[in-house]
Amino acid sequence: MRKWLAAVVVLAVAGILIGMVVIPAVAQGGGGAAVPTSISYQGYLTDDNGDPIPGPVNITFTIYTELSGGTPVWSEVHTGIQPDNGLFSAELGGNGSPMSAAIFDGDRYLGVKVGADVEMTPRQKIT
Repeated sequence: MRKWLAAVVVLAVAGILIGMVVIPAVAQGGGGAAVPTSISYQGYLTDDNGDPIPGPVNITFTIYTELSGGTPVWSEVHTGIQPDNGLFSAELGGNGSPMSAAIFDGDRYLGVKVGADVEMTPRQKIT
């Protein structure tokens, strides 16, 4: 009789623990997280003297497969960014070029180009 009671208690505890994990996961869409289609990016722009750039500026963001050279796998231009004392933010992928999971298959590097200037170096590794 005690073995039967112990088995029922073990099954009840296991059921409670499974319910605590599975039910919330199912309620949130099956437990799998969706891949985001955009990334928030913040930067600080200065001129050659180190003074903040007042803006507005156009910034081209490009994701590459290599630290230098390589193949662009995604690109987007943000026009009229208005830095605040040099600080700015942008939603990459939120300006008409959404990102897909395939873009991040392997090491990737972000290139940033302001206006007609050359792309900044080094590119930033996306982690």
